[in-house]
Amino acid sequence: MKLSLSLLLSLACACADDIQATPDVMGVDASDPFSDSGADAGPGEPDAVADALMDTAADVGSDEPHPATIVTALEDDEYVVDTGSFGWLEVEDCISEETCYGANYVSPYGLIFLPRADDEAPSDLAPFFVDGDERAAWRLRSDEAVVLFGRTPPEMAYFGLTPYLFSRDGDELFASLGDTLNADVVGASPFDARFAYVMTSSTATSEAVTDALEEAGYAPSEITVQPYPSELLQMGRDASADVLSFLMRVALPADPDALTTYREAPPLTVLRVSAATARPADPLATLPLRPEGVLGLNESGLGGALDDLEEAIREVHAGFPLTLREVDLDGYQCIEDDRECLGDNNDTPYFASILPVTLDADERIVVFGVRHDRTDLATYVGLSVNATEGQVAIAGFTGTDAEGSAAVYLDSPESDSLFAMILARDCAGESFCVEIPTGTLGADLDETVTLLWRAYLQPGTQTGPSGDDLVAPRYLKIR
Repeated sequence: MKLSLSLLLSLACACADDIQATPDVMGVDASDPFSDSGADAGPGEPDAVADALMDTAADVGSDEPHPATIVTALEDDEYVVDTGSFGWLEVEDCISEETCYGANYVSPYGLIFLPRADDEAPSDLAPFFVDGDERAAWRLRSDEAVVLFGRTPPEMAYFGLTPYLFSRDGDELFASLGDTLNADVVGASPFDARFAYVMTSSTATSEAVTDALEEAGYAPSEITVQPYPSELLQMGRDASADVLSFLMRVALPADPDALTTYREAPPLTVLRVSAATARPADPLATLPLRPEGVLGLNESGLGGALDDLEEAIREVHAGFPLTLREVDLDGYQCIEDDRECLGDNNDTPYFASILPVTLDADERIVVFGVRHDRTDLATYVGLSVNATEGQVAIAGFTGTDAEGSAAVYLDSPESDSLFAMILARDCAGESFCVEIPTGTLGADLDETVTLLWRAYLQPGTQTGPSGDDLVAPRYLKIR
């Protein structure tokens, strides 16, 4: 049985006197009335946008489609185009806020920032969702599109682009709106590759943007149209309309310096495309979600080996093991249930500790389990340790970090498919140990943490593995 993360967090918070339930950050300011969803785009300055992008010509390779060409084609097709920007959410950005959404310690998050339309109702956003006059959560008319194009990240274990319903009627949902564009979807050469990503609910706008991209030089295979599921959304710009957002995830680069360069100067262009005169809704068909578990693989054959590892660990460390439980984070289901989904991603199931976890100075936690990246059920796996209050990621490890860790306890050929890592306040130089800090970017000794386990992208399926096919990790608290 899957548990809702909100239930897990409420259990953790209820068991710790000094931890309060995490309140919502998002609230819609309805005090400022705006015109209805059918308002015109308003006066634009099309030549100024194209000219500004043309000024970047020196930064665009000769074989790259130029952004100004795309803008001009759209303006000729009676669309208004505004430029946005791309930025990154850092752990430090969350520490003074009420929530960081159970962020993954080993994966930075990229955000699309858009200028607010003149008649777009404002939203009450956390500071890290605001960059000057631009916002990383927006309301869109049904004839609008958000377009991201440029180069994909450098070679790495995983990257993904996901659209979201961020909030509705002042309540934060942060629920995914379909599958993720990941490396397996991009194709055989997915890294540092040319791509264009179009988020819209309009058939006509999708066709106009696609035509402009192709006219500029993008091949059809380089363009992904992500339809907003119109039947689930209230499109528009007024205060009753849904607030939308986006995340890019990047993890485990082959060359960390290459990722640093990509993050410092993203080779990406962001456009907000609006019909010059508001048009009736012409919804794109919603794409079906990619099915999980289609290859018929599972880890049932490793259950015995994990039991053997547990027995070997308990011979060294006395204690009673607990199992991480799968959490029900499904974007469409969260929308139907009107509950928070914490920026879920269909490319991974989520497993979490169901009881509050504390770690004193003389205590340790052994986390052990199956390396799903060794069983062809995941591309990469990782544990994130998050402060329960605010869900800020404060420590973590990946399967690569845990290479050889199970062999410390278990002399078996199956040890290569297992892991056993220690969480401690002070590792004192011990191998396969991760330190849990205190202070601003940590959790103090009397504060609880949540253990969150992810298994990203099953090879050959273009989506995450089914949690039912995985053997869940376990943990053992020791002194």
